[in-house]
Amino acid sequence: MKRVLSVFIVAVAALQMAIAGNVVTMDVKKLPQESQQFIKNYFPNNKIELIKIEKDIFSTKYEVKLSNDIELKFDGKGNWEKVDCGRRSVPEGLLPAFAKQYVKSNFPNERVTEVKREGTRTKIELSNDVSIKFNKHGKVIGMDD
Repeated sequence: MKRVLSVFIVAVAALQMAIAGNVVTMDVKKLPQESQQFIKNYFPNNKIELIKIEKDIFSTKYEVKLSNDIELKFDGKGNWEKVDCGRRSVPEGLLPAFAKQYVKSNFPNERVTEVKREGTRTKIELSNDVSIKFNKHGKVIGMDD
């Protein structure tokens, strides 16, 4: 029984290593259609510098580096998970209304430079490096500086 279990574990590990791996490309056609459309809609003037495709046995993730130090992360279906615009502002269309309102009311002189989806939560980072976490109802559930 131990031998069968050992062989099974080795086989699963070998399969995962065979399937897993990272691919680095600049070919936008390697991205899911939804990711391609997202980039066209929100970052039409930015050049794709690098696309990293991370595959493992259960999932695929995409990381895209654009000109001007913009970094995007997508899930296997092409849904955006994270937009990091460095020191630039995140396009307003990506921010939930509650996040825009909260920043406008509490940090009127700051810009949102990063937005991240974490399940049903949204996390934003401001130009002063303050991070704010919201639940799905728009309530602030955490803040770091």
